[in-house]
Amino acid sequence: MKFSSKTKHILAAMLGFGLGGLIWGWQCWGIADDTSRVFVNPFSFIVGAMSLGIFGGIGLTIFSKDIKKNLKVIILGTLGWLVGFLVLGEYGFPWLIAIGSILQLIIIPLALVSNVDFTFWLNLKHSLVVAGLWFGFFILGFLMSVVYFLLLQKQIKIKTILYCSFVFALASLISPIIGNLIGNYLFHSLFLTYSITFILISISFGLSLAKFLSLKNEP
Repeated sequence: MKFSSKTKHILAAMLGFGLGGLIWGWQCWGIADDTSRVFVNPFSFIVGAMSLGIFGGIGLTIFSKDIKKNLKVIILGTLGWLVGFLVLGEYGFPWLIAIGSILQLIIIPLALVSNVDFTFWLNLKHSLVVAGLWFGFFILGFLMSVVYFLLLQKQIKIKTILYCSFVFALASLISPIIGNLIGNYLFHSLFLTYSITFILISISFGLSLAKFLSLKNEP
């Protein structure tokens, strides 16, 4: 089966960001045995930022022959992820939680009617907040979309940037549910729960970017 150039770029970006997400999830999984901690922020795990920057950057540029541009995307992209993680991890947690709590307006009525613990499905055992930080994912997605568009010398369109940001935020809402369903409910594996959750979040962002940032083989 032959894939078009566009499809190859998209698959490479998904693979790169997916690998970065796997490492991010693996690092977050390290908190699982520490039940004394509450409200842990996934943006506080710097290895996750580095893995997204390195492997995501490779995925976006792997078909380009411009080595200097590739290195610039990987290095500066990684720096962008690090800055975003540091700001959201160290300074943004309280207000992100406050904004994320808007979800409670929907969750509480649903929980009362269906008797389902939505808090469990939207976060990860034992203490990692995911869906509650959807606005943080939106902000980070906006930042990194702008960074990659600038690095890859693509015209920045606000609709495109918002689209990528929205996909990242939406994935943070849906992925924990899928991760909990498969990892906790079907296989009783906390590691699998974390891995699936962050792989899906990262792949979604890589896919949204690659739709607009495909590179031709440059000399």
